[in-house]
Amino acid sequence: MVQIIMTQAITRKVLSTRSPGHIDSNDHHAGKERSLNYESHHENPVYNLVNSSVNLGRKLHAGILYVMWKNVGTKPRIPRHSEQDSDEDERRHKMSVDCTSSSRGLFLGILITVGTIISIIAFYMLNHKEEMKSSGIILAHLSETAIYTVTLVALFLAAYRMKDMTFHSDHEVDLEDILVLISFTGLLAFNIFSLTASVLSEVTTQSGLTILSNLLMLIQATTQTLFMLAGDRMTASTEAQARKKPGREFITFLLISNFAMWALNTFETQTPQHNPVQVEFYGATAWAIFTHISVPLGIYYRFHSTVCFSNIWKNAWKRKSH
Repeated sequence: MVQIIMTQAITRKVLSTRSPGHIDSNDHHAGKERSLNYESHHENPVYNLVNSSVNLGRKLHAGILYVMWKNVGTKPRIPRHSEQDSDEDERRHKMSVDCTSSSRGLFLGILITVGTIISIIAFYMLNHKEEMKSSGIILAHLSETAIYTVTLVALFLAAYRMKDMTFHSDHEVDLEDILVLISFTGLLAFNIFSLTASVLSEVTTQSGLTILSNLLMLIQATTQTLFMLAGDRMTASTEAQARKKPGREFITFLLISNFAMWALNTFETQTPQHNPVQVEFYGATAWAIFTHISVPLGIYYRFHSTVCFSNIWKNAWKRKSH
């Protein structure tokens, strides 16, 4: 009994005289372990794909619920059927796709997608070797800079080719426009966080490339948002435009390129290994919070952009009455 009491007293004394530095060291190791766990999760491409898919599904569900809520209580209009209406319904239900002026854009878009996939694979391969991590980061930023530059040029060329088409200013704002603007705020927030960290950090090759790639991402996304909002309201003015479809090859290219940029954002942009400047500036925990807020919206922006470009590709070169 006496031995037990003495043992407890010695234990209390050791705990009471424990140095604060020792406690801080344990806290430091715990924080480092949390940081390593965060990095190891985001190193796994399967985790990134599943995480982005779950976030994308939630946004799609929210959009569907919004459409259901908007149509609750509205009385459907029952059209009067006639023989002519039956013929029109039959033609409407027939599947026909006119792929005129799309082959070059399709070919170049596939090339961009293949190059993006190769870049992502190379990034993960180089990232697994400690001495090659910096090369992987440089490769990732250079590939992003290249695709943002090429798609930005394609946007300006598409706008130039489509400048003589009819713009319908009376087109009401619909759900797709709202989703584009909401998801664009995610890319905007990510760019602001990244540029702030890069500008205020020490000048290095990585910080310079981070500034360059994020500036081009911001300019490209802003230009693309304005183009999609305008392109959704444009139709062919003449029969020649409806037949030749000027600018359609660029729309095809942009449609496929946005899928490639979706892959970049899913497998590269959100990983902490891709953003060492931001992680060092904000800390692993703060940067994890920033990316979990902004990156899912940015990923959805690229996914939804493919839907918007497909609508432009399908409807812009049809003749419509004012």
